[in-house]
Amino acid sequence: MYFNYNYLKNIDLVMKLFLSTVFILCIIIFYLSMITGKSTNIIISDGQGYYVWLRSIFFDFDLNLTNDYVLVMKPEIFNSSNHITNVAGNATSKYPIGVAISMIPGFIIGHAIALLMSFDLDGVSHPYQLSISSYISALTLFSFYFFYKSLCTISNNKVTAFILVVIAILSTNLIYYLTKEPAMSHCLNVAMLNFLLYFGIKINNKNFIFNNLNIFIISLCGGLLFLQRFSNIFLMPFLVYLYLPLFRKNNIRWITQLLFFLFFFLSLQLLINHISYNIFLPEPYINEGFNSGINGIIGTLFSDKHGLIKYHPIYFIGIVLSLLLLKFQKWRITASLIILCFVILWQINGNWDSWSFGDSFGNRGFIESIPLLTLSSYLFIVYVSSRRLKHFLLVLSSILILFNCYLYIGYMLKKYPHSGDHTFLRVIKWYQY
Repeated sequence: MYFNYNYLKNIDLVMKLFLSTVFILCIIIFYLSMITGKSTNIIISDGQGYYVWLRSIFFDFDLNLTNDYVLVMKPEIFNSSNHITNVAGNATSKYPIGVAISMIPGFIIGHAIALLMSFDLDGVSHPYQLSISSYISALTLFSFYFFYKSLCTISNNKVTAFILVVIAILSTNLIYYLTKEPAMSHCLNVAMLNFLLYFGIKINNKNFIFNNLNIFIISLCGGLLFLQRFSNIFLMPFLVYLYLPLFRKNNIRWITQLLFFLFFFLSLQLLINHISYNIFLPEPYINEGFNSGINGIIGTLFSDKHGLIKYHPIYFIGIVLSLLLLKFQKWRITASLIILCFVILWQINGNWDSWSFGDSFGNRGFIESIPLLTLSSYLFIVYVSSRRLKHFLLVLSSILILFNCYLYIGYMLKKYPHSGDHTFLRVIKWYQY
């Protein structure tokens, strides 16, 4: 038994069925959350800070977010002292606007449903919550089909590509944010990165069709990737390298169009900053900064408090396979840049004051590295590893999927504290509580 089961037929269909099954799971959990939770909100936590931009601009035509926070946070009480204020003294959001832009299709669907079915047209009633969350989860899962196609473009080893997509979703903390908190930025970040990888790999394999629509989509995904979470700058080394062939073609028209759209999308954040604070650079978070030093750098990976490697060791396997890929000359630059990107993200997250990321399931700050680590793992498995090693990796990954699902169930049932203020042994033994 090993990964290369390409005699299986209809693997594309199996991929679609798997992604559809995960989406159905998302819908079920959204519904259960609405009817059994402390509130009917699905857009929760940081997701509220992203969403208030969209609600305020659509309903109020302003950037005063105080009333929006009051509505979105119910039944929680809005405390203005926890939020930055704009030049007018009104509450605003510390979060960039990219997620709000990405939410627009789901918001429009929710608004139409609320209008047709006589729900409150307030931006927070059930149709809005369910439509936005479902749209984000659907878009993310849809992007994984494109990611799967990207891997198959590199080498037509469909079963390996399928298995690695399953592992990427089920053995990492992404599954929680797909099914419970999709309004956080992580799912959308992964989606935009998956689309960018798809187009970038197409360009590198000379399968790319240059037209206005494709260039616009690349610009949109690239702009949103950085507008959704500024720390996604860690991806720049790899993405620049991936899209170098576009510039080597010396096609001035497409390059100019790409850069124009990218600047346009990024300028939206500059405009918001200027209106809100009379500055163009992002407003810093209140009482937060990059001050953790070596304790945070070590803790963000190995601490009992949401340490990445402890809670989700599949990341460690991805890192190891990326390092092993260095010995294969054809993919040495690719592997080096993936490792560099991960190290940059590690330094960003580790130095951040909140390196454990609050009530995160595992360490959510590394979710955006999943596609890159999956890509390097695929390259290693297809081009470098032996059959025996492939067999071992399959068995190990299966165990880690079960382990992650075990932690996920305990987290969803609140059998161990979400804050991370506990030993890892307490997490392992959640079934006793």
